[in-house]
Amino acid sequence: MQTSGTFRVPLALLVSLVVSATVVARNDKGKDDKEPERGDPTFALVQGQAVVGTLAKEHVTILTHYGKLKVPFEEVVRIRFHPRLSPSDHTRLYALIEALRANPDDETIKKSIRDLGVGAYLSLKSEVENNPKPNDKITDQLTEITGELESIEDVYLDAQDEIITQRFTIKGHILDSLLHVTRGKLKLTIPIADVRHIAYGDLIVRKIFKVNSQHMEGSNGFLDTKYKVKKGQRFTLTPSGQMTWQGQAFGPAGLSNHTWNSRKMGCLQYRIGKGPWKVLAASMEIKSDASGTIQLCTHLTGSAPAGEFKVEFKMKKK
Repeated sequence: MQTSGTFRVPLALLVSLVVSATVVARNDKGKDDKEPERGDPTFALVQGQAVVGTLAKEHVTILTHYGKLKVPFEEVVRIRFHPRLSPSDHTRLYALIEALRANPDDETIKKSIRDLGVGAYLSLKSEVENNPKPNDKITDQLTEITGELESIEDVYLDAQDEIITQRFTIKGHILDSLLHVTRGKLKLTIPIADVRHIAYGDLIVRKIFKVNSQHMEGSNGFLDTKYKVKKGQRFTLTPSGQMTWQGQAFGPAGLSNHTWNSRKMGCLQYRIGKGPWKVLAASMEIKSDASGTIQLCTHLTGSAPAGEFKVEFKMKKK
């Protein structure tokens, strides 16, 4: 890579689509409040890379239901970009979908669709939802691929861009097509279509997982969240919700008057990879003792319960 001059990420630019927006009030701060000094933002790219640098522009322009807004970068905490494909990749995606219709078992075609990445998500989802034959094989194939995209770490799949500021959260369509970033003597020109998010300071990853009647330990059922953690990573799991089993209602701690294999019947459990099941009765800060995906289940056997548990996953990323 050059150490001076301009480096341009070689992907075509986005064809703009106008979408509506919502502005939601956040914690308001007095004008005299002073924000701590903060360093340069991190630009997380769709290829999995990240760049830290200084933005040449002082504001970002977003089209909302209320018109165009210019948001100063000094007010921004985080920007998340909705999935985008370049025009050429968009054309290629639909050519691949048609090829898959003709050859639904062709793994090479499916791999080519996967290789387009998260940017293809909204188009794939639309294709599934608007298919006049919802139970055909192509629907199953595309649903499988969208499910894989949904499991990618810290993925943002909303149809609108999101700007989180110190005062508001703004949703709409960001009109800027390029970001000009300086890092020392290196100048980068990055298409918006290549950026997953821009953030200052620590990033907090949040996801919600749902555990229902299918995820019973006694029937070898469990929810594989497909979210991978590495050994030594710290994260928090916070359970909520209620289930009913044989007329008895219970929370994540399970039934106090009924045990099975020395654990309360119905208690919520988690494990990492193929590790042992551990009880998740209340919010827990966890240091992973292995690498693998997070899995969840209820400690139940026999008849299936009604209701569901929700588990909020939260992890700080540097």
